[in-house]
Amino acid sequence: MLQKAIHFVNDSKEIQLLANFKHRELLQLLSEHPMTETELSKTLGLTKSAIGYHLKQLMQANLIYIKRVEVESHGIQQKFYSPIANFIMATYDSTPDNIKQYFIQMQIEHIIGILAAVQYLRAPFDINSETIEKLAIMLWKQLEQTCKKYEHNSVIETAENLKINIYTDALNNLTKMSEWKNLVPLN
Repeated sequence: MLQKAIHFVNDSKEIQLLANFKHRELLQLLSEHPMTETELSKTLGLTKSAIGYHLKQLMQANLIYIKRVEVESHGIQQKFYSPIANFIMATYDSTPDNIKQYFIQMQIEHIIGILAAVQYLRAPFDINSETIEKLAIMLWKQLEQTCKKYEHNSVIETAENLKINIYTDALNNLTKMSEWKNLVPLN
């Protein structure tokens, strides 16, 4: 199976899996390079059975796959898992309302980092939490739009470089929008 650059998740059950911190942590590690259950267990400090449980859920949702199998000298098979894409994204409109806040909070953290960089490069400004949440939702939706141009690509760069490029493109598009300009006081 050729790993894709982008995978959109539209199924509410799969989106629930993405809202689980351990699943996101596993997907992040696996996007760096394929890993075995044992390697994941050692890296995350969880039991192999706990890792196996999470891997089974991700496999059933088709969010990961077995990239290769190696047989060790004593005959035990080691399965190396990999995500189906370097950037797996829950779509805004398909995300159930009771889960949306989780993903909005993730984008709020990104927005705070972006605004900190803007303030570092320019003069400080005041912004309230309601505006930050609006910006986070705008960012989520713009990321979704930006990802569409990568959706049918196979992986040609590292997961981290892909994510940086997507966030850069999304931010570039956002900063041109009048709604963004009205919410972020840059002058």
